[in-house]
Amino acid sequence: MNLRAALPLSLAAAVLALSACSASGTADTTTPADPAPSSAPSSAPASDAPASSDAPASSEAPAGGNASLTVDGKEVELTEAPKCTSGGGKVSAASADGSVGVAITDGDSPKVDAFSYTDVSDGTSLAYAPGVGSGEATATKDGNTWTVEGKAMMVSKSGTKTVPFTFTFTC
Repeated sequence: MNLRAALPLSLAAAVLALSACSASGTADTTTPADPAPSSAPSSAPASDAPASSDAPASSEAPAGGNASLTVDGKEVELTEAPKCTSGGGKVSAASADGSVGVAITDGDSPKVDAFSYTDVSDGTSLAYAPGVGSGEATATKDGNTWTVEGKAMMVSKSGTKTVPFTFTFTC
């Protein structure tokens, strides 16, 4: 792979890694959509608090969710749902195996800071970062579901090209 193709992918990975940290040093985290059941007893103390809370919904940690990815018109099978984090005006979702990740600004007009996907079976990579290489991406939110779509640079054994993608995930 030449330097020209590797640079956007490296920058996108760096943005994703850095965006997982919030400016305040704290982040709310959620678990993957289908966490493995545990038979171990919980070490958390029991609560006498009522089941419902008067706290606003936005202060609650969002539940883990599902994800789907389409690249160049083809559905991609993801090995696991991403784990979501939020804090410092950012939302990040990434799979534990590192195959897919996105960083978005939170708020009324969300912006995509970075998106990346790597097919671990053949090394094909897809990456977007604003101002780096070719491509574009937008983000929308409907409840707890985010949709990131646009065009990103794909690097594969057959070369480099810009392809459309849609990544939908629930936090």
